Amino acid sequence: MTVTCNECGRPGDAATAPGPGESIARFTPCDTVYLDGCSGVFEERPEPSRKRASWIRYPDMDRLDRWGGVLFRATGQVAYLVGSALERRDFGDVDVRIILDDEVYDALFPAPLYHPQRAQALWSMLCEAISAWGRQETGLPIDFQFQRRTQANEEEPGAGRRHALGLGKWAQREDGEWVLR
Repeated sequence: MTVTCNECGRPGDAATAPGPGESIARFTPCDTVYLDGCSGVFEERPEPSRKRASWIRYPDMDRLDRWGGVLFRATGQVAYLVGSALERRDFGDVDVRIILDDEVYDALFPAPLYHPQRAQALWSMLCEAISAWGRQETGLPIDFQFQRRTQANEEEPGAGRRHALGLGKWAQREDGEWVLR
């Protein structure tokens, strides 16, 4: 808890805070502390809650971000951290997604009418291979998937809980072009 003036917002200190068992009504008026005529009184305010970007610790997040940069260079698409690692401390796996335009996804993973499981098999093989590679590179329980943009936006509308990976390590070459390190 912090102590601030309810009118001018000045921070209070230990002298203006109530003692144990004292009520807010007995807080010191701001003008007796600052002598400037403010008519407010000091009140307790809860600390502002800060939303975590993710529950992945820094060294692990750094490895994940570097791996996301490799995915970006390999595919030309941004990988996103999604799912429970963004929401809670006891996440089970680390969900990483590359979201493709519907046309690109359909071209990579066509579902032929005579054998619709073939496209699913290719998708599953690629996702599992990339997941295994991600687990090896990061030491995290990676669950990687390619997703169609339409389905990704239906699952997570507005992309409010997606964390882009691999975009934080840019450098400028001597010729002036910006490249991902």
